[in-house]
Amino acid sequence: MPLRGTALLAAASILLGAGAAYCMGYALLSGGTNAWARALGWSAGAVLPWFLMFEAVKRVEARRGAPLGWRSLAVLLAATALVSLGIEEAVDRLIWGSATAPLPLQMLRRVPALLLLGVLLLLRRGEQRPDMTAARTASDAEAVGLRYARAADNYVELHYSGHMRMERETLARLEARLSGRGFVRVHRSILVHPRWVCRIEPGRAPTLLLDDGTRLPTGSRYRETLRHFVP
Repeated sequence: MPLRGTALLAAASILLGAGAAYCMGYALLSGGTNAWARALGWSAGAVLPWFLMFEAVKRVEARRGAPLGWRSLAVLLAATALVSLGIEEAVDRLIWGSATAPLPLQMLRRVPALLLLGVLLLLRRGEQRPDMTAARTASDAEAVGLRYARAADNYVELHYSGHMRMERETLARLEARLSGRGFVRVHRSILVHPRWVCRIEPGRAPTLLLDDGTRLPTGSRYRETLRHFVP
């Protein structure tokens, strides 16, 4: 579950402090000294971007209802790395007026954050496996009584017996969610279940007549799907 509000701020503050403590410890082990203000500035660039990336991944996956692919994660990792290095460069040059550490050393300092991020992403993948079963169960419940769905810009209209509700979703993703439950695409913007179709009204563009009198158009690309319906 993505963190929000106070929880997000608290987690970011804890990680900021932990990163600064790591920076101070690294300096002591290297035989040098550091200031907490400078350590906090380093942590803001080397630690926080990875945390924010993880939270962004959780939000995107929550909206999609499916985990991001590894290619997308790789792109996000590369972009986050550039942001992280850019922040450290800006802090060192603009605030402290000093040169940034060599790139190999910058990357070495980020290893703990990267390892932690990798573990969190792997654990999240493991947690999402039971969620897939839950999503299938939810789709089963959603399919009960659903007569047809019609695309409406960035939404879909879900038509049941006697009522309709709208959901922010694409018809393609809804079709994937309802896969294996008998729904058939008959038009680029319409998905329908054959059980509600009484007959096909012939014509240049055949129309499906539902048992409640609703007429649904069919698209030329989907003529082959008409074999799923009663003649």
